[in-house]
Amino acid sequence: MAVRMAVLKVLEEKYYHIVIEGDAKFVMDSLSTSFHRGSWEAARIIEDILQLVKVLQGTSLIFQWTTRNSNVVAHLLAKWAFCSGFNGSLMNGTLPGKVAKAIESEKAYL
Repeated sequence: MAVRMAVLKVLEEKYYHIVIEGDAKFVMDSLSTSFHRGSWEAARIIEDILQLVKVLQGTSLIFQWTTRNSNVVAHLLAKWAFCSGFNGSLMNGTLPGKVAKAIESEKAYL
């Protein structure tokens, strides 16, 4: 799950002020309130993330829900990674075509 990978990156890089956004409302609400109910598959992942967060003493970490329309680039990238089995980091010049186009489109709104 992308949120778990983000929290692991926060631990690795020792960031102190972080906002992690996601368009899965159930997941973001569960992480921001530390309370979850629903499928046991999701509960296991959410509990794992919450255990990782406990290690981040002194870190400002906010889990925030955002609409899918506000999260197009992240959604396209996550979908591409899932479908292709990709796991790792990408440099800007190596982004999939749809993702690069979405980034260019969003730059127009900045």
